Amino acid sequence: MPLRTLTLSAVSLILAACGSAQPELETEPLTILTSERSHDLVVEVADDPQEIKTGLMGRNTIGRHDGMLFVSDIPRIPTFWMKDTLIPLDMIFIDDDGTIVTIAPDREPGSLEHVSPDRPVVAVLELEAGKSAQMGLREGDTVILPE
Repeated sequence: MPLRTLTLSAVSLILAACGSAQPELETEPLTILTSERSHDLVVEVADDPQEIKTGLMGRNTIGRHDGMLFVSDIPRIPTFWMKDTLIPLDMIFIDDDGTIVTIAPDREPGSLEHVSPDRPVVAVLELEAGKSAQMGLREGDTVILPE
């Protein structure tokens, strides 16, 4: 095998490994209630500072779960971006009573644009891009957060 082909193969393997090297987090069931129906999901939960900082960065797919839920102990106005995120995502910002306050759909991989809600929230749900529209999610819908 020529050296160039071998080198390209090695680089491809390393990049593929990097996308799957991040361990899966603890998972929880989550329900979203819309005016039309309820949606039952299983999400990974990021609830400590390192998990929140890492999120879905470096992954090639969202994985075998429906998304990732970022949880805070107290309401705050978080700022998210897509730096080092390889897959397009929808971001759903949720206040302390479970109400969806902002939906930021179709966030572009690698974008440095900051995304924040206009009021404090306790959770942010990241789904594959387009999934919030597919489910018919709207601001004001209710998310039953894990306890």
